Amino acid sequence: MTRKKVAIIHPDLGIGGAERLIIDAVLELIALNYDVVLYTGYHSTHACFEETLFKGKREKWIRVRGSWIPRHLNGHFHVLFANLRCMWATAAMLISERGVDIVLLDQISSPALLLRMFSSTKIVFYCHYPDMLLAKHKSFAQGVYRSIFDGLERITTGMAHHIFVNSYYTADIFAKTFESGFARGRQPTVLYPAVSPKNVKLLPKSLLSCEFQHRGKNIKSYDYFLSINRFEYKKNLELALNAYAEFRTKLADPSVQVNRILFAGGYDSRLSENEECFFQLHRKACSLGISEEVVFLPSISTEEKNSLLLHCFCVIYTPKDEHFGIVPIEAMSVGKPVVACNSGGPVESCRDGVTGFTCPSEPEEFARAMNHLGDGHNKADRMGYLAQARIMNVFSRKSFGEELHSHLTYLSSTACFPAVFCYPGRFFLVCILLYFITWVIQRSTFIKIDSSKD
Repeated sequence: MTRKKVAIIHPDLGIGGAERLIIDAVLELIALNYDVVLYTGYHSTHACFEETLFKGKREKWIRVRGSWIPRHLNGHFHVLFANLRCMWATAAMLISERGVDIVLLDQISSPALLLRMFSSTKIVFYCHYPDMLLAKHKSFAQGVYRSIFDGLERITTGMAHHIFVNSYYTADIFAKTFESGFARGRQPTVLYPAVSPKNVKLLPKSLLSCEFQHRGKNIKSYDYFLSINRFEYKKNLELALNAYAEFRTKLADPSVQVNRILFAGGYDSRLSENEECFFQLHRKACSLGISEEVVFLPSISTEEKNSLLLHCFCVIYTPKDEHFGIVPIEAMSVGKPVVACNSGGPVESCRDGVTGFTCPSEPEEFARAMNHLGDGHNKADRMGYLAQARIMNVFSRKSFGEELHSHLTYLSSTACFPAVFCYPGRFFLVCILLYFITWVIQRSTFIKIDSSKD
């Protein structure tokens, strides 16, 4: 049987939920006898998931192309350069790779334009969230600039032969966002991110409290709450600080021994926001008078993360309207309950009152849930056991791989139009360009009218 070849285009292979999903996809497809290559604009051997390395060197299935293209220009044009990087990586893939059956685009859909023009391969797009909804238009000029890429996103998203989203929440947003254009009426498939099977193991119900060392700090099992996230403002990490302060000063039962909160996660020195957010949290902890009980652990490895998860009391997950959220299912996979916001993806992964609590994004509500869990370890243990069972049934990597394989197999069996430049149908390309120009003009006029009303 001929091996199917899959090429994956990913903008920046750092450390995050999207990157975790893509790596899991690669590993599962390889295990299912696919030939897989991953093209990306950036990958550092010093800040990456361990599965992307072999004996300290980059895995052979990773191809870094376009790393010379900057991330921004004096803090501007991020979306422009991100699209250029992906386009460059796609062009390199088209030139270098032969016999590609399917191309999986992650996060950025613009490479679909190149693929439709110069290749007849099947295109799959994984949409974590419509990019146009993440951008803020602070001025008329920025609105016009963004409208170009919003139009490009609308067109190229519709060029994919199949679309995946990470949750039913994102599927609903997708339907509302792409009410017009080539993606109109498209029904994306929900393909949940997964947890590595090595983390999904039954834990003893009576894990004894013990001391262990982490980066020179003596940390006691079961005595700390854990927050794992990138140090970014959108992750709403101050909510965890405020909730912990509320928990310690007003709501905590004196008998409860959970007296520390740890903040761990991705920290990229290339990003000024990471540094600003990190030091702002330090200052906030001092102003709340809890600095002695707060521990910050930036840029943790996979092994360190698993160790922290295994020994924590529960996980506090603070992003509001998160598209999915990989951390809650990682916590649940090792038998830990989760306290998260009652919006977005965590509502689908967590079961309120069963595997943890989903509550309004308010410090008092989070503190109440934390105190409820702290009312004896039996409650946290029971919820953790149910959480682990849910992961094994719904979010295992094996299930993820089998579902992905099923959709790719079906897609491979369907007919596909030749590339635009491989037969006389160039009229199709002209239609695309005309639609794009018309949409940009309409969008620009709309922005201008709105700004005049202000």
